[in-house]
Amino acid sequence: MLNKFISRPHLDALLFHFLKRIYRWERSIKADYGLNYQEIYLLQHLREYSPCRVSDIAEELRIPRFKATRLVSRLAQQEMLDKQKDAADQRVVMVSLLPNGDQVLSRIEENSFHLISENAARLSDEEIKAFLLAAANIDKILNLPEAE
Repeated sequence: MLNKFISRPHLDALLFHFLKRIYRWERSIKADYGLNYQEIYLLQHLREYSPCRVSDIAEELRIPRFKATRLVSRLAQQEMLDKQKDAADQRVVMVSLLPNGDQVLSRIEENSFHLISENAARLSDEEIKAFLLAAANIDKILNLPEAE
């Protein structure tokens, strides 16, 4: 079905262009705020599900538990989150978002909103609608399970 709109080589080039731009955007966020997308995603997850266990973080981010532990420790050192042993089970580490982490996350989100809003002003209403529709349907386009 997609073949009637775009050829395979053109789609490959378009996807590479898209990924390159997202990568460069991520690098600029890393330079400005010191956080990569995985760290930002963790902070956003904690904003919704704080406190949660390190094992839940590993599952959500689809990374091994030891990597989740390192990620949590790195953000805890930056005072963006707190980790405490669970009172009921000392083997379990509970992780909570701290105000500093929420503030950094809010600054990143605010900056992204303004950047996209200002640059979208150069697009037509139809182009903005197409962008928003594609973004809203990215799970279907990539055949990913619906986000919870």
